[in-house]
This record gives sequence, structure tokens and C-alpha cells, in this order.
Amino acid sequence: MLRVLTFILMTSLLAPAFADQKADTQKQLDAARADVAELKKLLEQLQQEKSGVQKQLKTTETEMGELENQVKGLREELQDSEEELKRLDQEKKKLQGARLEQQRLIGIQARAAYQGGRQEYIKLLLNQQNPEKFSRTLTYYDYLAEARMGQLTAFNETLRQLANVEKDISHHQAQLQAQKGELDSRSAQLLSLIHI
Repeated sequence: MLRVLTFILMTSLLAPAFADQKADTQKQLDAARADVAELKKLLEQLQQEKSGVQKQLKTTETEMGELENQVKGLREELQDSEEELKRLDQEKKKLQGARLEQQRLIGIQARAAYQGGRQEYIKLLLNQQNPEKFSRTLTYYDYLAEARMGQLTAFNETLRQLANVEKDISHHQAQLQAQKGELDSRSAQLLSLIHI
């Protein structure tokens, strides 16, 4: 009986210890469940952030591809504009050479006409001893006058073409500057996307 009493006494003394231990275990289990729930939330949040970063990365890669294509296109346009500018410069030099030659020829003819003047017509008119020679000389002067007019017309055309070429050159230079600015802007955008 003493044993039974000892057993009951021990059981009654140990029961609160077991109850406390069970309560501690329950608290630890609840804390672990709360930690697991918190970790699940954190994992879900990380997954969402990862998905967002992946979408942003894909968008950035798409933008980079588009910008690279734009930069390539702008470089090609720039090269075309530079080649057109070179062609226009060559045409300008050719026209300037033609203008100088035409000015020289017109100057020679103007001096000759000034030195001969209209006196030749008057001399021929007053000196009508040989009408055939008079007729030929008048025809010759008419041809000379026509040739001078043709040269003046050609000179004016050269001046017009030269003015048009110079205007085209100015336009292409402005276009070239705009293209360079656009290329620099797109290149800077591309670099900023690369360094994100």
C-alpha cells in the first residue's frame, strides 16, 4: 500500500510537471507553426518579386533590342547622309569650277566687246563698198551675240544649280546634326539600360 501511495503521490507531483512540459511543448509547436507560416509568406513574396524582376528583365531586354535596332538604323542613315554630303560637296566644287571658267570667258568677251564696241557696226554701215562682206560680218556679229547670250544663260544656270546645291548641303548638314543627336540619345538610353 505504501507503494501505491508513493505511486499516487509521485504521480500527483509529476502531473503538474508533465502539464507544464506539455504546455511548453505546445507553445514551441505554436511558435514553430507561426515561423513556418511567416516563412511561407516570405517565400511567396520572394517568388512574386522574382516574377516581377523576370518580367522587368524581359521588358528591359526587349527595349534593349529595340534600341539596338534603332541605333543601327540611325548609324546607317548617318552614313547615307554623310555619303550624300560628300557627293554634294563634289558637285559644288565642280559647279564652282564651271562658274569660274564661265566668268573668265564672259570677262574676255566683255572686254573684247567693249574694245570693239558698237563702232564696228557703224563703220560697216558707213563703209558699204562691199555689201557681201557687210552681210557676212553682220551674221558673224549675230552669232557672237547669240554665243554670248548662250554663255550668260549657262552662267545663270550654273549659279542657280550652285545655289541649290549649297541649300541642299545646308539641309543635309542640319539633318546630319539631328541624326547624330538622335544617335547619341539612343546610345545613352541603351547604356543606361545595360547598367541597370
